[in-house]
Amino acid sequence: MRHALLLLLLGLALGGCNPTAHSMNDVSDDNVEIWRPGSGDADFIAAVANRQTLLFNGNLRADRISLVGSRLKSLGCRYPRLLREKAEDEGGNHILYYSAWKCG
Repeated sequence: MRHALLLLLLGLALGGCNPTAHSMNDVSDDNVEIWRPGSGDADFIAAVANRQTLLFNGNLRADRISLVGSRLKSLGCRYPRLLREKAEDEGGNHILYYSAWKCG
């Protein structure tokens, strides 16, 4: 019984390690949203909340750039480049950072 449970847990854990290409829905979560704009000079637009997790701090520009850059690389963007960033106050202590990105 323990072996079966262990194999089930291992299978579930490895199920997320799929090496195939990701869609845009696969890289969007509650920390970052990425979409293609309808027009303009940017290839992608990203929105990042200023929340803090164990892996990144949304208030730090370097963490936002690293997070969005890695998500764009998983979409197939070889050299993501930040074009511009804008912060919007959502009230209270909540800030939403919008950024435009170009793939190189």
